[in-house]
Amino acid sequence: MPADFKALLLEDYRYRSEAMWKSEESGETRVNLFIGLITLGGGAAGALAARPSFASAETAAPFIIAGLFSLLMVGLVTLMRMVTRNENTDLAKYQLDTIRQTFKDHFDDAGALDHYDLFPGGKDRNDRIKGRKLGGLTHTVAIMNGLLCAGIAVAILSTSVKAYSNGRIALVAGLVFAATSMAQIWYVRRAEGLVRQRLKQDFAAPTHAGGIVYAPRDGSVEYLLVRPGKGGSEWLLPKGHIEFGESTKEAALREVREETGVIGRLLGAVGRMRFETPERVDAKFYLMERLGEVAPEDENRANKWLPFEQALQALHYSESKLLLHKAELLRLANAGHSGP
Repeated sequence: MPADFKALLLEDYRYRSEAMWKSEESGETRVNLFIGLITLGGGAAGALAARPSFASAETAAPFIIAGLFSLLMVGLVTLMRMVTRNENTDLAKYQLDTIRQTFKDHFDDAGALDHYDLFPGGKDRNDRIKGRKLGGLTHTVAIMNGLLCAGIAVAILSTSVKAYSNGRIALVAGLVFAATSMAQIWYVRRAEGLVRQRLKQDFAAPTHAGGIVYAPRDGSVEYLLVRPGKGGSEWLLPKGHIEFGESTKEAALREVREETGVIGRLLGAVGRMRFETPERVDAKFYLMERLGEVAPEDENRANKWLPFEQALQALHYSESKLLLHKAELLRLANAGHSGP
């Protein structure tokens, strides 16, 4: 089963990688096609203007405006497709990062890949993808569309507004270019910002980490539960905040040690539990085996060891019960058993 799981992850990684690069290549192809159409359109416009029948600006202007407007429509469609391409690329990056994290959780027992991260974020653990800087293909298309808008403005003013001098026409064209280019760049940045915000929520990193710790007792095993406060009544699984620069595995080991004094050995990821308090809590839990104990740093928490069935009954939340059940299945699988 682990070999099949590993093969599935590798196949998914290969598929998403190929899909991302195919999307990137299709975007470059669209931009190159758009540039080719502009070049072809410019050549055709020059050829028409050189013909005797189109010697006057009034005669050539309708054809030039129609041609520029057609190219602008192609440019706007290309811009929309580039925005979609960027969205697909960012989605693929988050998906690939998730696959890598899953691979680390289940196949890196030694912890050699704990700090392996191709897209490290800043203080916001969920902001794993950096925003695109000005000068990419999407911005190039926006500027080319701005030039087309300026060209249309020049063609219209040079034939229909006689009072405009060449200097005033150039000024208006410059303003049209600046306004339309900036409007498109603003649209692109806004669209990318909304996508990144959605992806940050959909692929949010854990805010907390904890351990489901067991210890052999008289031929069986017992699980470790904690109770907050001296007078608390809710028995929970030990967990706590992930600190900046800390991996989830490191945080889980540290929190178990600080809350209970138990030094554990990680055996694998169990699952995540999400709920809302005054803050968002997204806790990732790992199965741990007890290796030893030291004095706990948090003296306001009580703890106790219970056999699986009793621990299942003692836990306060149904999500914790489900995690404990999954942890028991994982422990039995590691021990070579098929079920509890």
